[in-house]
Formats: sequence, structure tokens, C-alpha cells
Amino acid sequence: MISPKTSQVTGLAVSVIVLVAVYFITSSLFAYVLDFWHIGEVLGPVAGIGLGGLAAFEMYTLQQREVPLYWVGVVLFLGKPTGWICENGIHWIFPLCSLQNVPGEDKKYIVMMPQEKISAQDGALIFFGVSDEPMKRNRVQYSVIDPLLYIATDNPEDSLKEAYLEQARLFFSQAASPIGVKDEKTVFSDYVMLPPEDDPDPTGSRDDFRERLGSMTYLDTGVPDASGKKSRPCLFSKESVATIMANAGEFRENAAKWGLGRIMAFTPNVRANPATEEAAAKKQQEKEAAESLRIEAENVIRLAKKMIDDDGVSPDLAGTLIAAIGGQNVNVDNKTFTISGLPEVIRLLGEKAIESLKDKK
Repeated sequence: MISPKTSQVTGLAVSVIVLVAVYFITSSLFAYVLDFWHIGEVLGPVAGIGLGGLAAFEMYTLQQREVPLYWVGVVLFLGKPTGWICENGIHWIFPLCSLQNVPGEDKKYIVMMPQEKISAQDGALIFFGVSDEPMKRNRVQYSVIDPLLYIATDNPEDSLKEAYLEQARLFFSQAASPIGVKDEKTVFSDYVMLPPEDDPDPTGSRDDFRERLGSMTYLDTGVPDASGKKSRPCLFSKESVATIMANAGEFRENAAKWGLGRIMAFTPNVRANPATEEAAAKKQQEKEAAESLRIEAENVIRLAKKMIDDDGVSPDLAGTLIAAIGGQNVNVDNKTFTISGLPEVIRLLGEKAIESLKDKK
């Protein structure tokens, strides 16, 4: 890595050499051409100093190039990389050379990743990064770690996006169902961050991740077993785990070929079909409401039956008392009980209503 100080000292040295060379050439030329009356001997040094100083000044000033902060400069000779890399700052470069600025390692880029609908093993769609809001899209942070490979790659950022999407297709197509994937949103981020198989892995991250995949389960929404419990099958089969791990590390390996590194994948936006999720949530709410109503009806029947059988209370009075206990407004007028604002189940309570609820139970 060439520092600005080194390049400027080199530029000054080259400019001095140019000054001296132009001086001697000019002086010698004047002395040869104007060899009468010693004119060449007088004008030669004067012209040599003037032309030499001008040439040195032009040589030094015209070859100045700036590399911005957090960028590096790749030196090109006649358009071909020389392998010299310049730090940020003001540099002097040799004639016939140019400087191509490239982002440095300390400059971080965050890019939005593509979105796609991927089919799981059960045929249901996994909505990978699908969102109309940019901040809810999948994102990857990277830095340029090899400027020479970076400038040799055509659209490295687009290549990174495509590699990311390819890994997503491979990974999520091996999932048994979107139901389990949405609860493990960080699993794909951890997957793309795995090192290549040939790279040293002192932390054992690949082995830990393989074990994690094999132990992941999801709640089966199908028919419950004899005990009433729903099964929790594996989210990834043994074959799926083997397929995924065979491709683990390819994302970082490809990124390194394009001069990219320091990869950080943010928690991806992974979910099942939003319409399906909404329908399932609504169905669950209806189920919970029905269960609550059933429990309420059973309590009404139990309390009314106790009042009628044990205390000899009439059905109408039992309904009135239950309504009052439940916080309903009860008006008493000439021993006639009317109930205001009572829910349908309680308002129709009476001997026939109780018997009807008992039959339904």
C-alpha cells in the first residue's frame, strides 16, 4: 500500500531529475547552435533553468491525483493494473499511468436483496423478503477487501445479489413447511455466513449449524394424534440437511472471488403467505371465541341448575340472579324481573333455554 507521503517524495525526485535533464539538454543545445561570440554559453544556462523549472513544475503538478477518504486507488499503466494500491490522500503518479478509485475495506455498503416467492416441500409458498417497504427487505452489508478482484469483476454487487438469491432458493426449497421457517428467521442469515468447507473452522460453526438444522421442528396443523396433541415433525429432513450443508459456504466463497468480504447478513424477512396467515389467525380467534362461549354456557347451566335443584328457585329468578352476578343491569318491578343488556345466552335463559343448552352440551 503506497502512502501519499511516499508518492509525493517520488514525484519530487522525478521532477528534480526532469529539471536537471532539461537544463543540461537545453544548455548543450544552445551552446552548440549559438557557438559564436559565446552567446550559447550565456543563454544556454538561463534557458535551461527556465525550461527545466517549467518542465519539472508541470511534471509534478499535472500528475497529482486524489483518493477520497475510505477509498483506495488502483494504479493502472496504459489501462492495465500494475498491482500498486494507493491509500486515501493526494498522490503523485507516473506519466502514462492513471488511478482508479475503489472503495476501501473500511467503507461499508448495505444493499437491498432481491425478493422472491419460494415453494417449500409441502408446496406452500415462502415469501422471502417480499415487502413494499424498503426497510423490511432483506439486506446485506459488505466491504471491498481486494480492489484488484473488484475492478476485474463486472457488476460485483449484482453478482452478490444473485448469489444471495440462489442460496435462498436452495435453502428454503428444502424446508418442509413455511410454518416453521417464519419462526426461525435468523437461520438463513447464519447459513450464508458459514465459512467454506475448505476454510479453517476453529469454532466448529458448520457442525453446530448442521446439528441445529437437524433438530428444528414445526407445529403440524394436521389431525392430532390419539392423545389430542399435534405432532412436531422435523423442519428439514436428513436428506435436506445434507443438501444444504453441501452448499454451505458458497456465498462467502463467491463473494471473495469478486473482492468482497466482511459480509453481514441482516435478519431476513421470511414468512408464509400473508393471506394464509391472516386466515389462520382469524380462524384461531373464532375458535377461541367459540370456546369462551361454550365455557360461559356451561357455567350458566351449572349455576342455574344448582339454584333450581338445590335452592328451589324458579328458572326466571335463576336467570335474573345469574345476570346480576355477571354484572348485568336487572330491574325489579312488582315481582316481575326484566333484564337489560343481557347477552343472548343469558337473556333467553329459562327452564326451556337451560334444557336446550344441556342438550347441546
